[in-house]
Amino acid sequence: MVAGEVLLDSEGFYGPYSTHELGVNSTIGFQDRKEGSKRQAQGPYACEICNNKFYDKQHELKHMKKHIKPLACKSEGCEHRFAEQRDLGRHEQVYHSSQKHLFKCDECLKDFTRSDNLTRHQKKPCKR
Repeated sequence: MVAGEVLLDSEGFYGPYSTHELGVNSTIGFQDRKEGSKRQAQGPYACEICNNKFYDKQHELKHMKKHIKPLACKSEGCEHRFAEQRDLGRHEQVYHSSQKHLFKCDECLKDFTRSDNLTRHQKKPCKR
């Protein structure tokens, strides 16, 4: 896809069929066109809860899991629920694991429950 293009079908919905060149005065910026954008998509399928619109039924169903949160934490007394298995697994590792601090900074010896938090910490200068 070339900068300045958005995928649209013949009815103007986002999709894999044709492209539409944006005009110079378009309010859609580059950030809105790149993958992973938070810009609300348009389409024939709408969420009954928040009215977000989706181009196909699969995306709508995946989105609905965010509202329904079908996966419950099985730890006693914990009522957290999750849409995705990876989120449930991360929650269990951080809050219910016997080994809560699995990642350690070699510079300052600070402990972290998640590797991504250690990585973020390591990108900044450590304070001893």
